[in-house]
Amino acid sequence: MAVSPDGAKVFVANQRSNAASFWVVVIDATTNEVIKGIEVSPRDGGLFGPFGVAVTPDGTKVYVTEQLGVRVIDTATDSVIAIIGLGGSPSGVAVTPDGSKVYVADGVGLTVSVIATATNTLTATIEVGLRPYGVAVTPDGSKVYVANGAGSTVSVIATAANEVVKTISLPPFSLPRGVAMTPDGGKVYVVNSGKNNVAVIDTATNEVLTTIPVGKMPDGFGLFIAPKSKARGVTMQSAPPASDPCSGPFDGTINGDLTVSAGRHCRIINGGQVTGNVTVAAGGNFVLSGAAVGGSVTVDGGGVTLGPAATVGGDVLISNLPAGLTDNSVCGTTVQGTLQVDGNAAPVQIGSSAPLVCAGNKIGGDLIVAGNSAKTLLFDNQVKAALRADNNTGPLDVVGNTVGATLQCQNNTMLIMGGNNKATQKTGQCN
Repeated sequence: MAVSPDGAKVFVANQRSNAASFWVVVIDATTNEVIKGIEVSPRDGGLFGPFGVAVTPDGTKVYVTEQLGVRVIDTATDSVIAIIGLGGSPSGVAVTPDGSKVYVADGVGLTVSVIATATNTLTATIEVGLRPYGVAVTPDGSKVYVANGAGSTVSVIATAANEVVKTISLPPFSLPRGVAMTPDGGKVYVVNSGKNNVAVIDTATNEVLTTIPVGKMPDGFGLFIAPKSKARGVTMQSAPPASDPCSGPFDGTINGDLTVSAGRHCRIINGGQVTGNVTVAAGGNFVLSGAAVGGSVTVDGGGVTLGPAATVGGDVLISNLPAGLTDNSVCGTTVQGTLQVDGNAAPVQIGSSAPLVCAGNKIGGDLIVAGNSAKTLLFDNQVKAALRADNNTGPLDVVGNTVGATLQCQNNTMLIMGGNNKATQKTGQCN
């Protein structure tokens, strides 16, 4: 697993699954609750799922290893944006401090792959020892240390040329696994599951200083944590720039309305607020997490993620989302007015059950879902007024909702589930 640089999220790889797919789970570090499950690959032929996890220093992307390759997750939407095929069974993964390169240990072969984060493409393959497993980068980004699980060696890679400059030998059958770096880059700690110890390596000489006995079959990954003064994580803004309030994750106050135009990605988080209305145009993307909008949120063709712990003082309208736009959701959010999901060709999640973990919402007005041609999930929402789900042609789930007035489901062509709902009156397909 890995923590985002701003400390807001924890990304956890689930290597096994009883479902049809494998998942990466996102935890809100403020509430310590699971807020999302990201589907990363199908469970096919008994293959293992996601394994190593690393977040870029700017917090915008997560690199997850799995059998045969790497998945890249956009943290603004918590969705997969790229798949990089590598073959083998990639395990350990680490990002350079400048965020330009990702180093991936093969796991079963002899190589470490180098990925350019700007293009998410494979740029180099470096031969190391047998079954490389753990990998860590020095704080200055000059060297990469790789534990070769079946070779009882540690390979030292110079990142400038992407070549091995030293091979450090450990006792036979050491089975080195995880690698961790001290914050100053002076020492490397290597877990040896075969010898039940941890080797300490001096990075100045690349010699083993000592070994420390620990418990049986130690294992695991480790990444260096830079000192605060050198941290390269996300810097929160206390006030929006006059020209661009969407230049980065924002925790201040935007007075008045906010328009998210095409190509913009606005993330209001951790106590941030917009005092007016928010309008998201086609091609824009808006995230509201642990934050508030005083007015209404209108999404017309753009991406949207509301929650967890978000509040909207007015109405929410999500409409005209184009096909292919994934991971639009409203989870753990309080909407004072009406929530309407209308005419979308992309899936929308309004609360859900495992493995698509998404907390239900509190809606002060009506919840209206109409004319959607893509999947729409309505799970465990508390609706003060009516819930209407009509004329949807895409898959529809309406389960476990508590409705203060009438629950109506009519003319839906693909109602997958509809049950365990509570309402003063029920009409149509749902119960």
